[in-house]
Amino acid sequence: MKAELQTSNVELTLLDAENNWQLANVSMDLLLGLPEKTQLLPDSTLVAQNPELKNLDEYVQAAYTKRADLASMDLRKKATETAVKSARGDYYPNLALTGGYIAA
Repeated sequence: MKAELQTSNVELTLLDAENNWQLANVSMDLLLGLPEKTQLLPDSTLVAQNPELKNLDEYVQAAYTKRADLASMDLRKKATETAVKSARGDYYPNLALTGGYIAA
């Protein structure tokens, strides 16, 4: 009984997937201006390629170099830190030394 129920659920899931595939195919045909009966198949050449994975630090560094919003956020952070240092400097007294030498 339990196996029959699981088989029924798997068949229902397969039917849903096939219906979704057909709906997506018809939608893509309409978007591309193709006849509705045109069957589009995915290009399998890209699926066969196995990209070389890099470590996380390389991806993070690539994100920092390619995304302007991250770079501007980093510059704003540095500017804020500089402003804080400048404001802290106003708490200390100013000291000025002058000297001179006159040879006669």
